[in-house]
Amino acid sequence: STRLQNYAKRESAIDWLEQDLKDQDLDPYRDKIIVAGDFNTDFYQSSFSDEKTFNKLSKLGFKNTYVLVENEKRITIPSREGEPWPDGTFDYIWISSGWRLPDLKATVLMEGASKRKDVFGGDEPGLASDHYPVYIDIPVTKN
Repeated sequence: STRLQNYAKRESAIDWLEQDLKDQDLDPYRDKIIVAGDFNTDFYQSSFSDEKTFNKLSKLGFKNTYVLVENEKRITIPSREGEPWPDGTFDYIWISSGWRLPDLKATVLMEGASKRKDVFGGDEPGLASDHYPVYIDIPVTKN
């Protein structure tokens, strides 16, 4: 099915990431690494509970920066008018354990996209995406 093919693609991407880390001699438990983007899956929705993408990232030594964020503040793709899907969290920032920042929280800028009627925001001038932008503030320290 298409759903299983999509799962396999995401899991394969994490396998490629793991291989790339090895090739670059990077260790997420030692080094400061960020993995971010649109994962097209929702860690928090039970309908995606059988996917292994996020489990693989965790086992590699990465931490989800939404762990301390309330449900309503981590929506990155609001539901669309006339479609059955609920609000979702598809955009993530994962940080490696090497950052030693267990309390780092992602912030979602929830402006503009909530009123859109189509996937690309074509009905709203200036809207480049159907997803809200996400960022984290990383404190810089001297080592």
